[in-house]
Amino acid sequence: MAELAHITRRGILKGIATSSVVAVPSVAAASSELAHEPEHPWETARRLAHELSDVLRATDDGRWFATIYPADQHEYPIMFGDIKSQEDARNYVDTRLSALIGAHREAVEIFSSACDATDRIAIGREPSKAAWRRYTKASRDEEKSFLAVCEFRPMNDATRSVKAKYLQEFTRHTQLNEVQVAALLSSMLSRITSLMR
Repeated sequence: MAELAHITRRGILKGIATSSVVAVPSVAAASSELAHEPEHPWETARRLAHELSDVLRATDDGRWFATIYPADQHEYPIMFGDIKSQEDARNYVDTRLSALIGAHREAVEIFSSACDATDRIAIGREPSKAAWRRYTKASRDEEKSFLAVCEFRPMNDATRSVKAKYLQEFTRHTQLNEVQVAALLSSMLSRITSLMR
């Protein structure tokens, strides 16, 4: 009973405090072990990507985007670009295709005129040899310029769309010949190949 007399309220509280202090390091140690567990590479990539996205949003009114390659896999592994410039590039129609289409339209007009000059019913007589020569040349020139449109390799969707719509004008009335189909397919395959590289 003498021993029980020494168990006071102060002693009990002191004992509880001591036991609490002893328990804390074990919880902290467990948290420390979890904190040192290695982060999965994809988790790291996503975390850093979100951080970079937030930084870009806060920089120059969100004008820039970033392209990042694995280290040692590209000459410039980290690149920044102007978003508006990229959108302009996507909507840009290649002037080279516009020139080819313009040249073909002109060739069609010349060929149509040559056809009128060799139409026996329209002119009411047999066409001259000079008219036939003009017709033959105009036909060759039109075919050559149309083939150039088929062969052209668009580098963006806007240019590709203009090319497709222009070619559709002619496929409504006639079929492409084998050479034209081969040229068209080649222009498509070259684009696919460049994307796969």
